[in-house]
Amino acid sequence: MANVVLCPELPWSKTALAFREELSNSGRVEFEDIAEGDRTDLITESRALSKSFPKLVLNVFQPDCLIANQIAALRHYANAMSVSMPIFNRDPNRWASQPHESGALPETNQDPYPS
Repeated sequence: MANVVLCPELPWSKTALAFREELSNSGRVEFEDIAEGDRTDLITESRALSKSFPKLVLNVFQPDCLIANQIAALRHYANAMSVSMPIFNRDPNRWASQPHESGALPETNQDPYPS
């Protein structure tokens, strides 16, 4: 839906332009406020125009977050894109004395900065 805002020069429908105006004026649109049929039409229209979108670069820092579970929907879009997901995370943990780690750093044959 952000494509309506980011690509205003495309031939959007009246429904999409009304969505863009509402989002631009209020800064927020609740999906529950959009009729299901209009929401489906907006998604279909966005997918049809996706070849004209700029490249999308998405960084997902937590593989178990909501957006990570929805990444498969990107296959419906034809624009250039890159999706980066972590192979290793180390995050502070205020309840434990050690940070929480997940994943693993790749093994290499040489450490450029030996201790």
